Amino acid sequence: MDSAHRAFSWTKVITEGIALLLNFTPIVSNIRFIRKLPHASILIFSLCCVDNITLINSWTLAATHLVRNSLEYDKRMCQIHGAMVVGGALVSMSLCAGLTLLRYRVIVKAQKITNIFLATYISASVVAATTVVGFPFLLGSQDESYFMQPSGDNCTPRWHGRHPQTVVLTSSCAIILATPLVGIAYAYYRIYQKVSTTFETFKNTGVVAYERDLNTSSTPGTMNASIPSDSGQQTKSAIFQNGRRKKSEEEEKQINLLIQSIAIVGLFIVGWGPYFLFGVTELLTGVQQATEFEFAADFVSQLNYVANPIVILVFDKEIRSNKLFRNMASKLITATHHLPVELHLEGDRHILHPRKGHSALYSGIKSLKTTENVVHVGCLGSLVTENGLEPIPNTDEMLALFSTTANAFQPVFVDHDTAASHYEGYCKTDLWPLFHYVLWDSAVDGTAEKNHWNDYVAVNQAFADAIMEIYSAGDTIWIHDYHLLLLPSMLRNMLPNATIGLFLHTPFPSSEIFRCLPKRQEILQGMLGANMIGFQTYSYARHFISSCTRVLGLESSPKGVDYKGFQVAIEIFPIGIDVDRVESRRKSQIVKDKIASIMELYAGKKIIIGRDKVDHIKGVQHKLLAYEKFLMLYPEWHDKVVLIQVTTPPQRESPKLESKVGELVSRINGNFGSLEFVPVHHYHHHLDVDDYVSLLSVANVGLMTSVRDGMNTTSHEFVICQQENRGALILSEFAGTAGSLGGAMLVNPWDYSGVAHAINDALTLSPEEKSNRHEQLYNYVILRTASFWARSFIKELRNWARIPDQMNPTPYLDFDTVKSRFTSAQKRLFLFDYDGTLTPIVKTPSAAHPPPEMLKALEVLCDDPRNYVFIISGRDQGALDKWLGHMSGLGLSAEHGCFIKYPGESHWHNLTEQIDLSWKNEVTEIFSYYTERTQGSFIEHKKSSITWHYRLADPDYGIFQAKECQNHLENAILSKLPVEVLIGKKNLEVRPISINKGEIVKSLLNSQPGTDFVLCAGDDKTDEDMFKALARSNMPEDDCFTVTIGSATKKTKASWHVVKPEELIDLLAILAEAS
Repeated sequence: MDSAHRAFSWTKVITEGIALLLNFTPIVSNIRFIRKLPHASILIFSLCCVDNITLINSWTLAATHLVRNSLEYDKRMCQIHGAMVVGGALVSMSLCAGLTLLRYRVIVKAQKITNIFLATYISASVVAATTVVGFPFLLGSQDESYFMQPSGDNCTPRWHGRHPQTVVLTSSCAIILATPLVGIAYAYYRIYQKVSTTFETFKNTGVVAYERDLNTSSTPGTMNASIPSDSGQQTKSAIFQNGRRKKSEEEEKQINLLIQSIAIVGLFIVGWGPYFLFGVTELLTGVQQATEFEFAADFVSQLNYVANPIVILVFDKEIRSNKLFRNMASKLITATHHLPVELHLEGDRHILHPRKGHSALYSGIKSLKTTENVVHVGCLGSLVTENGLEPIPNTDEMLALFSTTANAFQPVFVDHDTAASHYEGYCKTDLWPLFHYVLWDSAVDGTAEKNHWNDYVAVNQAFADAIMEIYSAGDTIWIHDYHLLLLPSMLRNMLPNATIGLFLHTPFPSSEIFRCLPKRQEILQGMLGANMIGFQTYSYARHFISSCTRVLGLESSPKGVDYKGFQVAIEIFPIGIDVDRVESRRKSQIVKDKIASIMELYAGKKIIIGRDKVDHIKGVQHKLLAYEKFLMLYPEWHDKVVLIQVTTPPQRESPKLESKVGELVSRINGNFGSLEFVPVHHYHHHLDVDDYVSLLSVANVGLMTSVRDGMNTTSHEFVICQQENRGALILSEFAGTAGSLGGAMLVNPWDYSGVAHAINDALTLSPEEKSNRHEQLYNYVILRTASFWARSFIKELRNWARIPDQMNPTPYLDFDTVKSRFTSAQKRLFLFDYDGTLTPIVKTPSAAHPPPEMLKALEVLCDDPRNYVFIISGRDQGALDKWLGHMSGLGLSAEHGCFIKYPGESHWHNLTEQIDLSWKNEVTEIFSYYTERTQGSFIEHKKSSITWHYRLADPDYGIFQAKECQNHLENAILSKLPVEVLIGKKNLEVRPISINKGEIVKSLLNSQPGTDFVLCAGDDKTDEDMFKALARSNMPEDDCFTVTIGSATKKTKASWHVVKPEELIDLLAILAEAS
C-alpha cells in the first residue's frame, strides 16, 4: 500500500472513530427510553443507528488496510461492504425525508402522527433499501455490480464500466435519492409559507407541543413544576418573568426543531452529494475519475457522520435530556440534617470518616450515585477530637477540605448555639415527641419555645441558602426528615419551578395529636412547598392529609392535597436496607469467628436479641416487663433462654430512663437468675458492626417492642442474618415495618401477657413454619432495599413533576400590558366573579363584605362611559344589592346567571321564568336529610337554585357526606329533571341545566359589538364557563384577558393568573387611575 492510501486510511480510521463515538452517545443514553421518545426523536435515533452500522463497516475496512498493509482482501467482503455503503445511504436519505415529512404533516397539514405510521415508514425504508442493494445478489450479478476500485479504498459499484447491472443499480439509487430531494424542497417551501404567514399557528401546532399531546407518556428527563408564593412583589415579578420565559422558550423550541431538520437534511446532501456526483460522472463519461476526486468525495461523507450527532445533541432536547446527558447536566441535591460523614482531628490533619447511624438513609442516597450526579447538603455536627467533641469553625480550611470531595458534599455551617437550639430544642423537644404520640407534660411560659422556633427557622434558612448556591435549572431537590420541614416552602419561594421532594422518616401523628403543636400551620405549609411528600406507611400519609384538611381547610384526596391550586402528591415509600452490605459482613471470617464464640458462650440456650436506643418510644421498658412476664408464665424456660439486650446511648441523654432500664434488668436477674444463669445480658454502648451482625445471626428470636416507630430497619437486618437459623421475628404492631413484614409475629407492646405468649410461641415454632415465615420475610427484604426505596422515590417525583398541567404554568398577569391595552381601547367589557375574586373566601358567607379599595375602583370604572362592568356571581339578588347595588353603573348577575340587572336599571330580570322550578321541593328534602346528619352544615335557598354548605362541618365527614349527597342527587334527581349539581368550594348547588355564567358572558358580549378590550376574572369551577365562552368567541387573544385567582399551576382555561384577590384589586385601582 502506497503512502497516499496509507495516509487516507489513517484519516478514515481517526475521523470515523470520532464519528462512531459521537453517534453512540445518543444511542446508549436513549436506548432504554426509545418507546417514550417523541416521533421526531425516534427518527433521529434511527438515523444514528443506521449511520453507526455504516461507520462500523467502513471503519473495519480501513483498519484492515492498515493492519495488513495491503489493499487486497476477500471479494465477498468487498461486495458486502459495497452493498452496506449504498444501502446505508439510501436508508439515511429516507429517514431525512421522513423527518421532513413529519414536520410537514404536523406544521402544514396539522395531521396526527401515529406510532403505526412511524413504524411502517421506518420499516418500509429499510425494506426498500435492502431490496435495491440486494437485487444483484438475487440475480447472481454481484461480481459486476460491486467491484473493488483500483484505488483500493472502497468497494463500490463499477461506475465507469457501464455494466447493465451497474446502470440498473445506479439508476435505482438515483431515483430513490432524487425523488425525496424534490419532496423535501417542496415541503420546506410550504413550511416556510406557513411559518411566515403566522408564527402563532406554527407555535400552536408545533412539533414539540403537538407530539407531547399525542404521546401517552412523557419523555424521561427532569421537568419542573411550580407552586408560586402567595405574597411578595419579588415573587410576583419572578412568576411573571417565568411566564414570559416559558413562552419564549416554547417559541425557541419550535425554531430549534425546524433548524435541526434543515441542518440534518442539508448535511446529508452536502456530505453525499460529491460522492454521488463522482459516481454519476464516471457512469456518464465511461472514464475512471482521478483518485484524488474519490478521496475528497469520501472524506466529505465522513465529515457528515461527524457533524450529524453534533447537530442532534445541540438541537434535540428530548435526545439530550435522557439519562447520560441529564446526569451530566443536572444534579440531584439531597438535604439531610447531617452529612453522611463526620470530621475527625487526627494530629494536625482533618479527616472525614463515615458517620454512624442512619445506615438505610445514607445507603439509599449512596446507591443513586451510580446514575445521578448527587450533591449531599447537610451539617457536619461537631469536630471529633481526642478530648471529645468541639464546634467546627466555618473557615476557608474547612471549605477547602470539601472542595476536594468532587462536589459530593455541600456543608452547612451553623453556629453552635443555634444548632443546639434547633436540634435539642425544637426538633427533639417539640417535634420528635409529638410525632411519636408523646405530648408534653410541663407548663412553660413560651419564651424558650419561641427561641427554639426562631432557631429552627434559621437553620432551615441556612440550608435554603446553601442549596441556592449550587442549584441550577433542571436540578432535583430531595429533602429528608423532620429537621427540615420548612425548607420546601423556603425553596419554593426562591425557586418557583424547582422539582422538590420531601421524605419524612418518622411517623406522622393523627390530626388530633398534631393539632396540639403551636406552629402547626407553619409546619404544614412548609411541607406543602414540595411537589411530592413521601411517608413510610399509609397511616402516616393518611394522618398528614387529615391534618391538612382539618388545620388548613384544604381539599384533598388519597393521592394528594390541593394547595394554592396545585396538587402536592402524597406517596408511600417504605425504606429498606443495604442487603449486600449486610450479606458481605455476615459472610466475613471475622463474623464467623464471633458467631462460633457466642454459640460456645451460650451453648444449650435459646437466644432472644433486642437492640434499641434508650428512648421512650423504643419500648425497652415494655420489652423487659414482657420478658419478666414470660419467665413468670413459663417457668419451664428458666435456665434455657437468655435475652441479650443492647441499648445504644441516644444523642440526647435520658438518665431517668437509663436508670429505670437498669433497675428492671437487676430485678429480673435477681428474681429469676442464679450463680449459673443470668436471664438478661444488658450491654449499654455502641456495638461494633461485626458484633451486632454476629448477635443477629445466632439469635433464635428477634424481639422489637417499640411503642411508636418510623421504620425499624433492625428487623430487616435480622431477617438477612437468619438465613441459617430462620429464627422468628416478634414485632410491635406500632412499628412502621409492621405493615410490610407479613411473616413477623405482631404484638401490642402494652400487652405484656400477649408479648409473653408470643415469645413462647416463637420458641416452639415447628421448623416448617419457621421456614415459611422466614421465606416470606426474606423475599420482601431483598426486594425492598434501600436502593429500591431511593430510586422509586426519585422516579415518582420526576414523573409527578412531568405532568403536563404542572409543566405549563399559567403566566402571571402582565399589569403593564393590560394597562396599555386598556388605555388604547374605545369599548371595554369587565366581567368579575365576586367571592374569592373581588373579596377573599370566608367561612361565613354573610361576612364577605366588599373591600373599600375595590368599591372605590369599581365606582371610577363604572363612571367611564367606555366601560361596561358586570359582576357575575353565585350570590342571590339580596346580597348583591346590599353590597353593590348603590352603584347604578354596575351590572349584576345573580345565582350564576339566573337573574340579571343591567347598568342603569333598578329591577332584576328573571331568566328562569319559563323554567319549571318544582324540583326545588325534592332537592330541599334531600339537603335537609343531610343537614340533620351533618353538624355545621346549612342550606341556602335562592330563587332559582339551592345550595348546601358544609364549610363549618368536620372536614373529613363533610366531604364524605357531600359525596353521599351528590350520589343521592344524581340517582334521584338528575336522571329525571333538567338540573345539574355544581360542586363548589365546600358546597353543593343544584341549578337549572340551561343557565350558567358562560351563557351570560355570551349574551353580554353579543350586546356590546365593537368591544376591543375584555377583562374577565374568577376563581372557581363555575368561572371556567366564562373563560370557555370567551375562548370560543371571536375576540382577538391580545385584547381578551381571562384571569384566574390562584396558583400558576392551577387547572384552568384562563390565560393569566394572579395569586390573591388583593392583587386583582390593585390592578383595578391602576386601571381606574388611568381611566
